[in-house]
Amino acid sequence: MKKIDENLYSRQIFTYGKETMEKIVNLRILIMGLGGLGIETAKNIILAGPKEVSISDKKICKINDLGSNFYLKESDVNKKTREVSCINKLKELNPYVNVNIYEGSSNDDLSRFNIIIITEIKKLEELYDINKYCRKNKKYFIYALNLGLTGFLFNDFGDEHYVYDFNGEKKISYNISYIEEKKDRYKIILDMKEDENIEFTEGDYITFKNIKGLDFLNGNEPKKIINIYKQCFEIEKFNN
Repeated sequence: MKKIDENLYSRQIFTYGKETMEKIVNLRILIMGLGGLGIETAKNIILAGPKEVSISDKKICKINDLGSNFYLKESDVNKKTREVSCINKLKELNPYVNVNIYEGSSNDDLSRFNIIIITEIKKLEELYDINKYCRKNKKYFIYALNLGLTGFLFNDFGDEHYVYDFNGEKKISYNISYIEEKKDRYKIILDMKEDENIEFTEGDYITFKNIKGLDFLNGNEPKKIINIYKQCFEIEKFNN
């Protein structure tokens, strides 16, 4: 697994957090379609610093492409494909990212990627096929189109995808005073002052770290809070 260059990506670590940045630098991403939406997506992703970004767009450049793809030149029109016209400019954005042209022709060639992003019109059968492959092989699938004044975004991250930060606010953490074990649940008593109130709400999900005595709680899947009291809450038992 690739390690973060903390000097190079210090601003992004401050913005995203170290844990998220560690995931980004190990991603392999494929982007299909280099129209206005596709080229902007490619630019921003490459600047973010993943391990690899592959691009794919075999369409020959047309004169109207110059109004949406900022890397195309008039000399490219009717001569070069969008991917060939853009590749060198995209490589210059971040020399620490492997930027290349995707030459695959089947779903088997998608196996090395973590995320497949499609920003061009494709037949529904082909979209279903790629999405089905991604879901089966635990890849992330994103399909987005910009249609002038309108557009849409569809993503499928699979059944096992968790959202750890749904509102962008700073993560809440507490020290635990002790854990009371009941028949079908745990009651978590927090180390808090009498005038403090828990900032969690019922339905929130939590994870545990550095628990002693019930070590199996550490690093386990997020657990849903089912009851909240003044300085404690309850969760269902893990299947340990």
